[in-house]
Amino acid sequence: MSKPGIVSEYYFSDHYRVIVVEEGDSYIVSVDVYRSKWIFTDYTEKCVENTCLLLKELSPEPGDNRYVDLDSVSKIIIIGVKVDDNYETINVKWVLRKKPTYSDIESLYEASWRIIGCHRGDC
Repeated sequence: MSKPGIVSEYYFSDHYRVIVVEEGDSYIVSVDVYRSKWIFTDYTEKCVENTCLLLKELSPEPGDNRYVDLDSVSKIIIIGVKVDDNYETINVKWVLRKKPTYSDIESLYEASWRIIGCHRGDC
């Protein structure tokens, strides 16, 4: 049995949270977001009957700070759901190579909203 990671939880609003999971040398920062549409192309879709999970992976280039100025970002995964013809964006996950500071976590929260085309919960 593997040892569970260390989990921290942060709130930057009343409704959306950020969870940081430490797994060995990697950190996953999971940001709750919500948008009642899906704006991405070239994504993976996995369906069970009429419900689908949507996954879009971004690989930031070194020095690419369009989303956040954090060199330790190795991957960004946007997660959505589709039920029938209704699309929703619900989460942005950041995979980091080093432990984020509180300021980094707040920057990732803000950047997650920008990635989905919103501003801090205002879509």
